[in-house]
Amino acid sequence: MNVSLTPEGRKARLQRPDFSIEERVRESAADLAAPGYGKVVAFARRHGVSRQTAHTLIDKVRRACTECLSPRPVGRPSASRSLVVDRQRIEASVLALAVDAHASNAGTQACIQTMLDTHVSTGGISAILRAGAERAADELRALPMPAVPVFACTDELYDHGQPILTLMEDEHLAVLLATKEAEADGTTWGVRLLELQERGLSYAHLVKDQGTAMTAGVADSGVLPASACGTDVFHFLLAFGRESRALAHQATRAGAERDRQEAALDYHTAPTHGRGRPPRATTVEAYERAVSTAEAAARVADAVQFLFHETRALLEPVDPDGQLIPAPAAQAGLETVAALLGELGPRTRPLATLLAGAGSALHVFRQLLAQSYADLSQRHGADLVQFVAWTWVHRKALHEHLPRTPEELSTRWGLDAPLSAVHDIWHALRNSHRSSSVLESFNAILRLHVQAHRGLTPSLLPLIVYRHNVRPFPRGVHRGEAPLVALGMLPPDNRSWVQRLLNTPGTHSTAQEAQPLPTPLQPSLPSEPAARSLDPAAVA
Repeated sequence: MNVSLTPEGRKARLQRPDFSIEERVRESAADLAAPGYGKVVAFARRHGVSRQTAHTLIDKVRRACTECLSPRPVGRPSASRSLVVDRQRIEASVLALAVDAHASNAGTQACIQTMLDTHVSTGGISAILRAGAERAADELRALPMPAVPVFACTDELYDHGQPILTLMEDEHLAVLLATKEAEADGTTWGVRLLELQERGLSYAHLVKDQGTAMTAGVADSGVLPASACGTDVFHFLLAFGRESRALAHQATRAGAERDRQEAALDYHTAPTHGRGRPPRATTVEAYERAVSTAEAAARVADAVQFLFHETRALLEPVDPDGQLIPAPAAQAGLETVAALLGELGPRTRPLATLLAGAGSALHVFRQLLAQSYADLSQRHGADLVQFVAWTWVHRKALHEHLPRTPEELSTRWGLDAPLSAVHDIWHALRNSHRSSSVLESFNAILRLHVQAHRGLTPSLLPLIVYRHNVRPFPRGVHRGEAPLVALGMLPPDNRSWVQRLLNTPGTHSTAQEAQPLPTPLQPSLPSEPAARSLDPAAVA
């Protein structure tokens, strides 16, 4: 074969740009498909390469063909994802494990070591939490307060004897105050309420428990009149229901003792006995006393249970017919309940005292509800308001919920009314601002952290509050709503609360090509750099 002696001809054909990929594949595949003596030498001479290079090229073609033609698993190949373990990933993991998973520092360290194959010292974890708490507190403190007066509820939670004062907006469940104090007296409450007022918060209505500290704090601060500060219905019914169940258990035990005495009396007076251990001996006098005790306990338990259900009905916004309950009628009914409780014996007198001490403060919400009820009746008609109120008060027995579409409203309720009108009436009854039970959901989260961490540290409380305020609710009537976003204090954001706090893009849903993980971080994260690393510029 003639080989050109020009500089262009002396260059190997495989290195020339005019030798296309199709020609390379065709000639390499031909030599691979028809092996024989002298083929490699001819291939090397034809393309101007050495025999070793020719062997290497033919082996590459053979491996590529073997890989392409080998049998593969049935089905679509799974998408490959990569996870870059950098400093932002470590910080996000620490914050999520500590707040979302209630993990301790040692548990966070073990989880990161297992999942990310990276060691982080407990000092570095504490520094990340401190820096995150400072940033969360600064961001929440810099937010503007709502432009309209808010309906709020207050409560106290104790962490090993140290009170945590909380205040939550009642409609969108935004936590506007959560601070650990040395004491929960009237002065402390008054100072905190005034601080929120100085930041621009205006109070429309406040629900509190029957504690004297919060009452004194409202009176001393003067943030709102006493007529706009109501007593919490939730805690009162909780105590009433607890006592009713305790009396029911007491009646059950008294009945079991009466049955045992009766069985023992029958056994010892019977002429013949079967096999088995005989019951303890008893007397007719002991049996009569057991019968009397069981009857008295059952009578008190039944009476308290009846009064409990009547009290719950009197504290509802509307009666079973869907009519608004007037405050004087509800107060007169509760006074009757308190008098009957006082006559049932010493066990129920504390309940009577508690009910009498609440007085008219349990009905403060009725004044606002009456104004809203009259406005709704004028705009949408009294018949529609009464029908929706009747459905709302019987919602548990009927297993009903608020329709979401006009077709659902027409099919299930048989109404030819605007859906917005039904929503207005339903929400007016649901948000009657008579209870602080919505705040108990947040307190339950705090209790989990108190048990998991044996106390709430200053680096945890701001993070818990931040997560609650910016994270959309995953279920319930507020599903998909973030409290501060719904309240208008923050713009909508699809990122998670950790990404929002660290100011990182939301990359949790993007698939990337598989890449090797980078070299893990250093064996420990110093406290100072970790604290500064939450600055976006420092992270970049």
